[in-house]
Amino acid sequence: MIPNSVISVNNEAFRNTPLTSLVIGSGVETFGSNVFSGVCNTLQSASIDAENIPSSFLRNCSKLTTLNLGDNVKTVGNEAFEYLPKLTSLSIGNSIESIGSQAFSGAYELESIEIPDSVTSIGSSAFSGADALVTMSIGSGNKQFTSNMLGNCSGLKKLVVDSSALNSSIFSNCDQLDEIFMTSIPEDFLIQNSLTIDKLYLTSSVSNILDINLISGYSEIVICEDVDSDNDSYPNCIDDLPDNWKYTLDSDSDGLPDSWENLYLLDPYDSSDAASDNDCIEDLVELQNGLDPFVANIDIDNDGIPNAEDTDNDNDGQADHFDGRPFDPLEQFDTDNDGYTALEEYEAGTIPLKVLDIDGNGSFDALKDGLIILRFAFGLKGEALIQGALASGSLRTDAAEVEAYLNSLVPSF
Repeated sequence: MIPNSVISVNNEAFRNTPLTSLVIGSGVETFGSNVFSGVCNTLQSASIDAENIPSSFLRNCSKLTTLNLGDNVKTVGNEAFEYLPKLTSLSIGNSIESIGSQAFSGAYELESIEIPDSVTSIGSSAFSGADALVTMSIGSGNKQFTSNMLGNCSGLKKLVVDSSALNSSIFSNCDQLDEIFMTSIPEDFLIQNSLTIDKLYLTSSVSNILDINLISGYSEIVICEDVDSDNDSYPNCIDDLPDNWKYTLDSDSDGLPDSWENLYLLDPYDSSDAASDNDCIEDLVELQNGLDPFVANIDIDNDGIPNAEDTDNDNDGQADHFDGRPFDPLEQFDTDNDGYTALEEYEAGTIPLKVLDIDGNGSFDALKDGLIILRFAFGLKGEALIQGALASGSLRTDAAEVEAYLNSLVPSF
């Protein structure tokens, strides 16, 4: 981790360091040359909050799957993250203004891109090679985009646009794009549909100032409100899973996201495959509980009673018939006393903070519990793990106790 206090990183500072994760704080103002040369051979995740990310910053990181750019980041240089073929999760902070040419080129497995309101310019081929891209949202603002910023986008199906500066040439290669939601009026899109878009979604505020009769080429025009229940940048009317912030597409309407079905080699266009392993647990339930749909969980609670015969499969005292999540023993409990059950927190994408109370003093403190978690993630043990990080009233005061608790939170799969 490079903390916020560091303002400069020297040439080749981390050359050939076998890192699997990288965290860069908001204080770094300058980076030397080849700072992370050789690091990409092992790097799997990166979280960066430096204001300006230079060109060719983390190129050719063939194992990197997760990239988070914080709210302090303003510019991303040319080819900064070129060729990240395994990248599946990209988070772009809300202060980024400029994305350079080929900045994310070669992210072959990236399925979703969300461009925040703050971005005003995107360079050529910035996202070229994102062949797996299926959903994209573009925030408001006076944006300058090059016509080839996407390159081949043949898999893109859903698009949310809040910018009047776009033109249809940007999406000329997106031959699967069939649904678009607009909250502003880029006339090049609206008046003449030069693409193969089937459905056009407009907010009532747009439809009130637009002559619908002038719009042509769409099989259906839908007027709906700009409501986004799960805050995932995709309004409910274009979101197949409007209450699940992690997913947007469900082509066969079986409750299983397309990307999850593809992961487990199911057919996202066939709803009949919603139970794949004959363990009496529907695939949707297995998704919610992190289970593999092709591994039979015949007795999920290990109580000696098969799932098909067990009337309380999670042993939470609530009969399955009345239990909204019969395979999740936590779903009906409010583990952190915040007024929301664990199920409600799961569905909202929040975390029951009680589990992050590492020292057991009754509350989560980012500067205490968070520091211990960070040290643990970097492999610190013993006194080095807890020194100066235990809050008053801590119940876990021994390093061994803290380690044991942290290990209990690490998934076993």
